[in-house]
Amino acid sequence: MHDGIADITVQDAILQANSQQKNNEENTNFSSIAMEIMRNENGSTKEFLTGSHDSTSDVTLLNYNNPSSPYCQQVGIDFPSTLKSFYTPMQLLSLGSVWYLSAAVNNNDTYNTASIKPVRLNRSDCGKLLQTGDCLRIHYIPRRFLTLHEYDFAATAAQSCNKKTGVILHEDFEMGFTVINKPPNVPVHMTVDNVVENVATAYGRGLLGRMRQSGKNIPATSTDMDIKRDTDNQEQKQYLRDSYFNVRQTNRSMRRNREGSPPQLSLELLKETSPLVYVTTPQRLDQNTTGLFVISTAKAFSGYFAKILRKKTSYQLQLHGTNNATTIQNKSNDTSGRNLVHKTYKCLVCIQAEKQQSSSFSLKQEIKKLEAFVQNKTILTHYLEPSIRAPKFFSPYQKDSSWAECLLRITAINNKSILFVNDGTKKSSHLALQLWGSVDAVPRKCIAVAELEIELLTGRTHQIRGQLAAEGYPLVGDAQYGGVLVRPFSSDQEQDQLALQCCELSFALPKFVQVENSKKRDEMMGVPTDQWIKFRLDEAWWTKHIKSYYKEENDTINDWQEP
Repeated sequence: MHDGIADITVQDAILQANSQQKNNEENTNFSSIAMEIMRNENGSTKEFLTGSHDSTSDVTLLNYNNPSSPYCQQVGIDFPSTLKSFYTPMQLLSLGSVWYLSAAVNNNDTYNTASIKPVRLNRSDCGKLLQTGDCLRIHYIPRRFLTLHEYDFAATAAQSCNKKTGVILHEDFEMGFTVINKPPNVPVHMTVDNVVENVATAYGRGLLGRMRQSGKNIPATSTDMDIKRDTDNQEQKQYLRDSYFNVRQTNRSMRRNREGSPPQLSLELLKETSPLVYVTTPQRLDQNTTGLFVISTAKAFSGYFAKILRKKTSYQLQLHGTNNATTIQNKSNDTSGRNLVHKTYKCLVCIQAEKQQSSSFSLKQEIKKLEAFVQNKTILTHYLEPSIRAPKFFSPYQKDSSWAECLLRITAINNKSILFVNDGTKKSSHLALQLWGSVDAVPRKCIAVAELEIELLTGRTHQIRGQLAAEGYPLVGDAQYGGVLVRPFSSDQEQDQLALQCCELSFALPKFVQVENSKKRDEMMGVPTDQWIKFRLDEAWWTKHIKSYYKEENDTINDWQEP
């Protein structure tokens, strides 16, 4: 053993960490551990110093970093089916649950702490020898998103097979985007402890599998510019074209030569591993939100869509921004070039009653309030407190300029969905069971539910959930904002299903022109056209439960009438 190199591998370190956590009952509520490789007095490095634990986010040793290195496929790795099982080193590395920070970076005072970027390890690093002073962050109980495996990200709903529901609604490789119906309880991108179970990875693998099977290539307009820009190696260019994928991130990872980074990938090794398709998520959708979601398969479209989303928020603030709710004419047909994307959400909200009021009177008053919002086209305005924590705090008053203004409009109430869930009848109890999973989970003040359609004017984190809760209408199933009675956590319990769906999406299609960027390199840029595309989902996951509220086949769900 030469100086500085420990006789311990990544696999050994993970095994020791797992063993320690199994024997440490005090840390059973934690899901990750930070550790540093240390020498003891005898010079052995088999022992290590345990650092801090963290059960929610990685904030102690290794800051979250969006990795750019390629990861091996899940082929041949079986993962535990229960959420709190202990994982083998190979399983953790395959999930992307282990992060590495070299001793050279960790012990160098000249490095800016904020700029330190740890590296996510993959299973090819299993036998990597660690140095004294190297640090690992091991998420030994990684978060799992098992709902993802119930859906087929390579098929449409009509093509569904093997009891899996297809999610693809529209694909346009020439333009460079795909629209899917996002499942519930699945993140749209990789998390700090799970690189496998997310929308981007699932769709990318499905796309790659289809291209291999069909032998067809993504149109050259989607990939050639990216390949030309990101590598000067002619052999690599040809190989990348033959492999049908864009490897912007892979090439950058291969060119990295920072101290402490894993060994560079050779072209030969790259050919032996599974290539990555170019898949990005230019928009965001909460993990437990369902509905229409855009995936980009070309960098030019990704930049275009992200840009029009940013412009949408700034445009709406210029048009409607105010300290009070205002009434305006509906401008949803505006195609002036500034508002180039429209999004409508469908949600099921709790109608709540005060103790001193009857259920019928409370329901009547609340429905009148919601109907007034719709008829007057009222824009609801709240201000979001700056914080990285959830739940977010939404206030009707702006404390200072750092509080972001949030605007939305309630555009419709589905009168067929205004149903009691807490009146003691059998059918209301059955509906509560279907919506919340347990009658005991219904919020104490909730007497009924109602389906609303929301036009989202600005794009803030948890905006619909937080603003409606601030108005007294928490969403069904939303534990963070009062839409469900919180129950003790159970390791085999799925998350509460949030009644929020992106039901309508329309945006201006781009045309692509070649421009020179700030680095004097040519790139493709999307320019909006007058041609729009629109998508609409007519039903949400709770629609069938509302329809089944009446048991008899010949019964119909009549419009709600005032008590």
